Amino acid sequence: MENGQVRNAGAKEREKILVETAISSINDRVSTRERIREILFSAGMLGLCSVICWWFKLLNGVESNIVVLYIFFVFLISVRTANWIYSVCAAGLSVVIYNFLFTAPEFTLHAYDNRYTVSFGVMLLIALLTGVMAARLRTQARNSARMAFRVSVLYETNQRVEKCRSQDEIKEITAKQLVRLLHRNVLLYRDSTEEKPAVFLSDDSGEPGFCPNEEKKAAELAFKDGGKTGRSTDFFPDAACVYLTIRLNQVVYGVMGIDVRDNELDTYEESMVTAILGEAAIALENKRNEQEKEQARLMAKNEQLR
Repeated sequence: MENGQVRNAGAKEREKILVETAISSINDRVSTRERIREILFSAGMLGLCSVICWWFKLLNGVESNIVVLYIFFVFLISVRTANWIYSVCAAGLSVVIYNFLFTAPEFTLHAYDNRYTVSFGVMLLIALLTGVMAARLRTQARNSARMAFRVSVLYETNQRVEKCRSQDEIKEITAKQLVRLLHRNVLLYRDSTEEKPAVFLSDDSGEPGFCPNEEKKAAELAFKDGGKTGRSTDFFPDAACVYLTIRLNQVVYGVMGIDVRDNELDTYEESMVTAILGEAAIALENKRNEQEKEQARLMAKNEQLR
């Protein structure tokens, strides 16, 4: 019987490794596909720019206008692609293509006129500055959008927890908000004596994909120390979840376990989770104070009736 259990455990472990490998492979393929798409987009934009400039040359267009067109298309590439490296490469290639197609002798990388050296340098510098500035603006816009989303999520969380009538309801609302925000499974330990956590799934599978009961030791340590435990930490690093506390003034009101098997929380996600748990801790503290005041009021009233 023990041998059978060992074989079953080994099979489950192999199955878990195969699933994680498959998920990692899918993520790598998606990332590779996105990079290929951006490379093709950059090449296509430079090709389109070259066709337009060649047609413009046939109409006896001014060379300075051709340079401006290349700089403009480098700017478009910078806005569309995710990494500034694409804009730098596009800037360098635009100079090479301009030299190859539009300077004498044509269809070579040589230039008879020494003045072209200065033109190439200025063109490359302007294209680089334009590309890098566009990439920086794109990053700032993304950060601003993230900040606006964070504020809206925190406001919505605050509004929802304020309407809750009990501490357990506040914790459940917080767990649901984390599922909606992160699209991950979440475990909720309401107190340190709870044997089984409340499980909130991010899909309709009906199962979290791991055994929540095996995670209890990591949650208990989080309750005890008030710190972060579980995956990607020094405490129970093989756990399926990372465990964060709902804590205020050294009082731990609960522990949230977030499923990070597929990929760990990035800096932005972790800051969002920390902020939401902080809002929940304040709401729980206020609810506890209300309950204590109500109990004190009832005790005072009972004393008057005696």
